[in-house]
Amino acid sequence: GDVKAAQATHQERERALAKAQEEMQEAATSLVDAEQLLEVGNYWATAFSPVGIPNMILEESVPALNEISKTVSQRLTGGTIKVEYTTKRQLVSGKNKSELRIKITNELGCEDLEGNSKGESGLINFIIAETLAQVGNVPSRVGFRWYDEVVPNHDQVVAQSIYAYLRETAQKHGFLIFLVDHNPVAANYADRVLLVEKQRDNSSIRWL
Repeated sequence: GDVKAAQATHQERERALAKAQEEMQEAATSLVDAEQLLEVGNYWATAFSPVGIPNMILEESVPALNEISKTVSQRLTGGTIKVEYTTKRQLVSGKNKSELRIKITNELGCEDLEGNSKGESGLINFIIAETLAQVGNVPSRVGFRWYDEVVPNHDQVVAQSIYAYLRETAQKHGFLIFLVDHNPVAANYADRVLLVEKQRDNSSIRWL
């Protein structure tokens, strides 16, 4: 009788142990699920905060912006004008606010965009626009670009650098570039030229 009682007690304890192990496994699984939910919750809480998704995108884009900007600036100005991109720390917590900052280094002019001459400001804006277009992968989504007097108030060396850059860009990506310009030198870089002449009585249009 004592042996049977001991066996019954042992079996009961084994069942209790198995049940406890099963409950412990379920608790561990629930804990993992809770931790994952907490991690997701924290991610989205950060994502929609002032330092969230916009700043995440900016931080990832800045290296590409600077690399492409360096190439474009070197191609157009020989490195005399450099346009660099950074994010700005403004929050008390020390975290980055989602604000893109542009730093200009101009060996021939002002470090502030507004302080440059009209020609230099136009060139800087052109470099910025080209950089953003390349980072945004515009060539793969749009079959053409339109430039309206992008090289006003520049000397011939800078103007020719820009014309050459536009021609090489069109050939590299295989899309059309339309350029509106008053400089007759631009015709030397174009495949087709539409000449519009305003006269006293009327205007004439002819293909060259």
